Amino acid sequence: MNAPDTSRIFLSAVSTEFRSYRLKLANQLGALKGRPFEVKVQEDFQQGGFTLLEALADYVRDCDLVIHFVGDAAGARPSADHERALFRHLGETPPEPLPGWSYTQWEYRLARRFNKRMLVYLAGPEAPRDCGLPVRQSDDNARLQQAHLAHIHNSGEHWTPFAIRHADAYTALLFVTADSPASLRQNLAALCGPLVLDLAEKDAREVEVQVAAVLRWLQQHPGWFLIFDNVDTEEAARAVEDLLGQLQSAGQVLVTSRISHWSAAVMTLALDVLAESDAAAFLLERTNDGRRKAPDDAVHARTLAVTLGQLALALEQAGAYIAEQGIAFYRYLKEWQEQHDRVLEWFDERLMRYPMSVAVTWQTSFNQLSDAGRRMLHRLAWFAPDPIPETMLQTLIPGTTDDVYELRDARVNLTKYSLVTFAPDSATFTVHRLVHDVTRRSLRDDTEHHALTEALGWINAAFEGDPQDVRTWPTLDPLAPHARAAADHADQAAIADPTARLMNQLGMLLFAKAQHAEAEPLMRRALAIDEQCFWDLHPNVARDLNNLVTLYYSTKRLAEAEPLMRRAVGSLLNFTQRTGYQHPHSQTFLANYAGLLQATGLSDSEIRQRLNDLRAEYGMSLS
Repeated sequence: MNAPDTSRIFLSAVSTEFRSYRLKLANQLGALKGRPFEVKVQEDFQQGGFTLLEALADYVRDCDLVIHFVGDAAGARPSADHERALFRHLGETPPEPLPGWSYTQWEYRLARRFNKRMLVYLAGPEAPRDCGLPVRQSDDNARLQQAHLAHIHNSGEHWTPFAIRHADAYTALLFVTADSPASLRQNLAALCGPLVLDLAEKDAREVEVQVAAVLRWLQQHPGWFLIFDNVDTEEAARAVEDLLGQLQSAGQVLVTSRISHWSAAVMTLALDVLAESDAAAFLLERTNDGRRKAPDDAVHARTLAVTLGQLALALEQAGAYIAEQGIAFYRYLKEWQEQHDRVLEWFDERLMRYPMSVAVTWQTSFNQLSDAGRRMLHRLAWFAPDPIPETMLQTLIPGTTDDVYELRDARVNLTKYSLVTFAPDSATFTVHRLVHDVTRRSLRDDTEHHALTEALGWINAAFEGDPQDVRTWPTLDPLAPHARAAADHADQAAIADPTARLMNQLGMLLFAKAQHAEAEPLMRRALAIDEQCFWDLHPNVARDLNNLVTLYYSTKRLAEAEPLMRRAVGSLLNFTQRTGYQHPHSQTFLANYAGLLQATGLSDSEIRQRLNDLRAEYGMSLS
C-alpha cells in the first residue's frame, strides 16, 4: 500500500538506449522531499499470473505522471498473444491486425489512453546513448520507431528536445535575479545588453520598452532556457507568474524560490539536502587531490556528511578547507567539535532558518581567512546577492588603508573557501545570500557598525555619475542593487550619511528609467533623513525637494508639487540668509518654481504675488 500523499511516477524508456539517464532521474526524484515519490520502471514488474503488458497497464492507469524518453531504438516487442491478452484485460476485442508496438511504445499509448499527465522528451542526435550510435536494430523496428516519433510530433501534445548534459542544445541560456518585482524587471531588461541578446532596444531609457523587447525575442526564438532566481517574496512570485503567461511554450523556465505554494500553472518540486551516500561521495571526490588519506576515509566522510547536515554549501566549504589545509576528515571533525560551543553563541536556527551545520562550516572556514579576507567578507555581508562587478576592487574604501592589491588578494582569499564565486562569463563575483546572513549574524555590535559603515562608504564611492545621463548606466546599473541593500541596512542602523545621498541617487536613476513607483519611496526617504539632520536649513533638503517635485511634475501631480517647490526655494534662501553665500542653484530653483506656478494655471499677477510672499517671508530680494 502506498501512503496517501505518495506521487507515483513511471519512467518510460528503452533500457539499452537510456538506462543511465533513467537511473539518474530516478535517483534525483528519490532525493526530493516534501511529498514522497514512488518511481517505477519497466524492470520493476514481475509477470506472475499476468503478462508484462497487463502489469504495465494497471500501474500506468493508477500512476500520477509518466515521463517518456524517446530516441532511435524501438526496444523489445511483446508477442502477439500478449498483445491480445492486453486488449482482453482492457475489456476490448483484439483488433486485426494487431498494432505490433514495442513495450516502451505501449507505455506511451497507455498513458495517452488513460489521460495521464505526461512529460515527453525527444533525444536529439547529439545526446549520448548508452548503446552508442547508430542504434543496432532490425529495419522493421527502425520503421516502427520512426512511426512512433511521427505520431508524437503530430499528436498536438507538448514535447521537449532531450538536452541532458548538452547546454549548447539551447538557443540561449538566460539568468535573471528576481527577488523583487523591480529587480525582475530591471534584470529582465538587462538581457537586451550587448553581452547577452544585443537587441536594438539596449539603449532605450525606459525599462518597460526593454522588457517588451526581451519578451518579443523569447516568443519568436524557441528553444531557450531561462532561470528566474531567488523568487522569495509573494510580490516577486506574482510578477514571475504574470510573465510566465506571456512566454507560452517557446522555451523552458526554471524558478528557484523558497516559496512552496504556487498556482496550478507552475509544477513545483521541493528540493532537500543530498542523500547521505551522495554527500559522502561528494566529500571524497572534492578532497581527493588535497586531503591526507586514511584507510577509514569512507567512514569519516559519511560521518562528516551527516554532521554537516548534507547541505551542499556546507559540504563544499568543508571540502575546500580540507583540500586547502591538506588534513584528514577526522581532523576536520575534531576542529568542528572544539569550536562547536563558540559557534552556537551566535547561531539561532529559528531566526536564520538555516541548518546549524552551515554556521559551523562557515565558522571553521572563516577562522582560516587572512585578516584582509575577514574584513572583506564583513563588508560584502551588506551587499545584495546580485553579481558584484570586479570594478569594485579598483575602488578604494574611504577611511581605510587598503589598496587595490589588498582588495584583490582578499577576494582571492575568500574564493579559496568558496565564500565568493566567480562568474565564468562576466567580470563579476557573487556572495550567496546564506553567507550574507550568517556573516552578519556573527558580527558584534561594534564590528557590525564598523563593517556596515565601510561597506556603505565603499559603494557610495563607486556610485558616481549623473543618474539621468544614459552614459552612466553601465556603471550604475550593476551597483544599484548593492547600493539599495547597503542603504537599507544603514537606514535601519540610523546611519544618515551617505545613506540619504545613495537613496536620492537611486531614486533619480529609477526616475530616469520611468520607474516612478519604485523611485518615489527612495526619494521620499532621502528627504526624510536630510530633514531630520538639517531641518529646512540646508541645500541637501532643497535638492531632495526639487527632485521629488520633478517626479511629481512628470506624473501630473502639480498640486502636490507646488508646496514642496516653495520649500525648496525657501531652504536655499534660508541658507543664503544665514551664511551670506548665495547658493548656485538659487536662481534655477526660483525659475523652476515660477514655471511650476505657471503650469498650474496661475496668472502672471498671481505668480508675482507668490514670489513676493516668499520675498517678504525671508526679507530678501528674489530678483
